[in-house]
Amino acid sequence: MKKLSVIVARMIAFLERFADRPWYFPLLSLISAADLFIIFVPNEGLLVSSVLLQPKKWVRAFLWVSFGSAVGSVALAFVAHYYGETLMHFISKDAISSPSWVRTQHFLDRHGSLSVALIALSPIPLQPAVVLSGLAKMPLLSVFFSVFSARALKFGILSWIATHAPHLLRKIGIVIPEFKEIEAEVAAHLAEKK
Repeated sequence: MKKLSVIVARMIAFLERFADRPWYFPLLSLISAADLFIIFVPNEGLLVSSVLLQPKKWVRAFLWVSFGSAVGSVALAFVAHYYGETLMHFISKDAISSPSWVRTQHFLDRHGSLSVALIALSPIPLQPAVVLSGLAKMPLLSVFFSVFSARALKFGILSWIATHAPHLLRKIGIVIPEFKEIEAEVAAHLAEKK
């Protein structure tokens, strides 16, 4: 697990070098879409680091990441819709019968696209709900709007906090050492760009 976190940290550091490029946010969107297929993509980490590097572009950042997540969800739901249970048995024979899968399926059956939105808003992995929505033949447009709206809310709040929290905490007298380190890294990055 430690090796994976080192790889993720290196990936974020590599991507941060390109934060000032015009194609950076569309790239984040593509990476966010890939998260539905590659489970360990750190959307939140990429988003927060991007917002800290470009605080004035926090709205653009969370909208691009939300859009990518919604597009990835539609792609996964489409695959599940057409290749369904055959694909699930190929990936994991036990997944469909696991208790968490069954609970998610019942929740999805009861609440439809609202359940997909609630799961997209929560820290629960989105992939099982999206796969189930594809298996249930939920309209792909519903999947898109459910995920986009929930992720936009979640990532918007996260981006706003990342942009404003250090200043607000300092204002009320709370100084967190990690924020000083982050501010120093951001200042160094901005100095490099000049």
